[in-house]
Amino acid sequence: RGLVVAAGGVDALVSAMRSHRGDAAVQQNCVAALESLMLSDHEALVLVVAGGGIYELVSAMRLHGGDAAVQQKCTAALWSLTSLEKHRAPVVAAGGIDALVSAMQSHRGDAAVQRNCTAALEKLTLCEQHEALVVAGGGIDALVSAMRSHRADAAVQERCTAALWSLSRFERNQWPVVAAGGVDALVSAMRSHGADAAVQHNCAAALQSLTLCEQHEALVVAGGGIDALISAMRSHGGDAAVQERCTAALWSLTTLEKHRGLVVAAGGVDALVSAMRLHRGDAAVQQNCAAALQSLTVSEQLKALVVAGGGIDALISALRSHGGDAAVQERCTAALENLR
Repeated sequence: RGLVVAAGGVDALVSAMRSHRGDAAVQQNCVAALESLMLSDHEALVLVVAGGGIYELVSAMRLHGGDAAVQQKCTAALWSLTSLEKHRAPVVAAGGIDALVSAMQSHRGDAAVQRNCTAALEKLTLCEQHEALVVAGGGIDALVSAMRSHRADAAVQERCTAALWSLSRFERNQWPVVAAGGVDALVSAMRSHGADAAVQHNCAAALQSLTLCEQHEALVVAGGGIDALISAMRSHGGDAAVQERCTAALWSLTTLEKHRGLVVAAGGVDALVSAMRLHRGDAAVQQNCAAALQSLTVSEQLKALVVAGGGIDALISALRSHGGDAAVQERCTAALENLR
């Protein structure tokens, strides 16, 4: 491959695409070769961008929208390009977002196309400016649709949930995610891929963002979000990232009195105390759990369950382990004050 690049192969391939835009076979072959070169040779990646390759990739997708093979190869190449931050703006400028979303809409049943497109969109949503363009271009509906059409495909679910997490960080995107059926899609992904830590982490992170709005919080609860979060905590007890996201979501949910009994009924006290025991050194997990326990112990009825579940020992242990962390200290002491 290095010899191909050194001999000017990248320029030749991009030129062939430019000269034969209407020929699907030429487009497919050239893109397949470029994708292979970009995966193994950084210089090839640079040469593709410098030689106008991004425009040709997007052009091929537009001219051959119904050709699954061309779409597969082009979207895979765009995924490779967007893996580097410096190439994301050129992809967007060339019309890449519209091309990716169109490919997802035209090839809903093609897992490879969906996988490639969602991976590229995930990378683009990491930039706030590009994220807004993904939303405006119909990206949220496309992502949720892909999750529904490919429920069993872990790779599709992982990429889509990562993109939805990224999008839901911004308050302005949270309602569009909910309106597109995002809550149901996220909870379904958690249920279908219980053993996949990445899917669980992404979904919990997205749900955490959505629960910051009371209206959306009610939909998360109604959609089975509490059970899904606690199930993830049980299945991935040793995974600090999963625990951090799930406990943050439970903290958010327990700020409303009407949800506290539901969290407890689903086994929330045990899950929170277990997380505190397993991740004693993780300040974020300790803070989230202590904050949730603080909310639960406001209720006289729930206090006894927190005590019976080992909550006092967990809170005192957190105080000792994180003596210099004001946030942990504040939450733990408030919860212990409630238990007096």
